[in-house]
Amino acid sequence: MSLAHCSLAKEAAFCVVAHALSTEKQEVMGLLFGRWDGQQAFVEEAHPLARTDRRADRVEVRPEQLAYAASIAESKNLRIVGWYHSHPHITAAPSHVDVRTQRAYQVLDDRFVGIIVACFPGVDGAAAARGAPAVTLAAFQARATSAPGAFAVPLALPVTPPPSYASVAATSVSAEAHEGRDVPLSIASTSTPGALATALRGLAALQEALLVEEVAARQEASPTDEDAGAFCDAVFRKAATLLRADALHPLIHVAGAWRGHKRRRRDAALAERDRLLAETSAAAAAA
Repeated sequence: MSLAHCSLAKEAAFCVVAHALSTEKQEVMGLLFGRWDGQQAFVEEAHPLARTDRRADRVEVRPEQLAYAASIAESKNLRIVGWYHSHPHITAAPSHVDVRTQRAYQVLDDRFVGIIVACFPGVDGAAAARGAPAVTLAAFQARATSAPGAFAVPLALPVTPPPSYASVAATSVSAEAHEGRDVPLSIASTSTPGALATALRGLAALQEALLVEEVAARQEASPTDEDAGAFCDAVFRKAATLLRADALHPLIHVAGAWRGHKRRRRDAALAERDRLLAETSAAAAAA
């Protein structure tokens, strides 16, 4: 039973796009937490992953990260329903590697969905075409080339003409040729009390994943020459400083503003409670 539609919570979309925009030179990757209902996938949270191999055309993560992410999803009564990765400077059309990876996931559950974030439009820093969106989201699955044609068009953010998947094919785990299949994607607005907190936790998890990558890169360098070691330390400190300046400080300010808003709402509720108690006491005394 293949997937008919994917609904992505606004807060999860925010985290996915923020992760994709964190680097212009390499792809990023993460998992999608949510639930399935028949042929529908409902994504509620995004879980960024720390990369072990950072390249412009592919991304790799450690297998133990997937197991750890599954335990986190289970603790929230959610499941891993999909994955996402970015395409800097290219379209949202899945590559043959993307299709092969997606097919491997669908062996576990054929409703598993992949989301591609096309960002930084233009090639090699060239200016984007007039009117082209800065970010495009598209959902896809893998299908056998012998299967019927794609039945849907991906919803981009903003909406753009759908990418062509006709030339994308790969050999899956079953040695059958596969290609990308479009899945309708919508961004769902949520009004739950914890929606903002979920988004903030997602951004905090993103910062942790990016820092893990920088620490791993520094440890992998480990030069024996003292001058080379000092250079590597300087590069690491610069990367950590940029993480703080570009994302951590704004995140702290947003969290502080949100906390202040909650405090004001609490004070207003307490004041209203005291007013009602005073009116009730006055009415009881008059009676």
